[in-house]
Amino acid sequence: MRELPDLHALLDVVEASATESMSVEDRDKFNFQMYRPDPSEKPVGFDEDEQLDAFAAFESVAGGLK
Repeated sequence: MRELPDLHALLDVVEASATESMSVEDRDKFNFQMYRPDPSEKPVGFDEDEQLDAFAAFESVAGGLK
């Protein structure tokens, strides 16, 4: 059976084909719309300090399990 290309490689080709005839302004606008930062708030627990606290709490509970 023939191996299929990686999905990301296919998406890169499609994006390159779609943007190659765009002006620089249009391409910048397209890229901003596609890849802009997510404006929503991060869920609770995704802050680095909160993650470290969660791991420490888990370690204190599960540290004795072997």
